[in-house]
Amino acid sequence: MYDKTMEIERLQEIISKIRSQTSKKNIEIGLQVNVFEATANLVTVMNNMTWVSHKINPLSDAALAILYQWVSNFSF
Repeated sequence: MYDKTMEIERLQEIISKIRSQTSKKNIEIGLQVNVFEATANLVTVMNNMTWVSHKINPLSDAALAILYQWVSNFSF
């Protein structure tokens, strides 16, 4: 469904890798998802926002909240 940016398994893999490499650092990890790009064809849906929320549900935390705050000099 979201072949470009929203493969759940890959997302979990990336987050796990970052967490394992930064266990001693105080960072917050997240992801900003472009909901409107992923759901560009919803213009004709009557209950648009509810439908978007439902469709995005497997990644709802990422879609609604996730911001990245990186420690300086952090790289992976």
